[in-house]
Amino acid sequence: MHPASEVDKLAVDRLVAATGWSVSDVIQRLKAPAAPLLESRQVLKCYRQFVKWDPADELCEEFEIITRDDLNNCHVYARSLK
Repeated sequence: MHPASEVDKLAVDRLVAATGWSVSDVIQRLKAPAAPLLESRQVLKCYRQFVKWDPADELCEEFEIITRDDLNNCHVYARSLK
């Protein structure tokens, strides 16, 4: 849900080796995710012998999307519901 603000080249190389995708495909997917609802940030870093995702978007259980008629865009407010 976060577009990548910067790209860790070694982390990208590790993903390329693991997935078989091209470097440009990995970078494109990082910079333009399918649901870019939240602000950009560094989402992928090298960690030990592979990579670490931050934040762990897949752990997000629920979020709220609030749209307003007076704006041409959508704002997302993520909050813990516990």
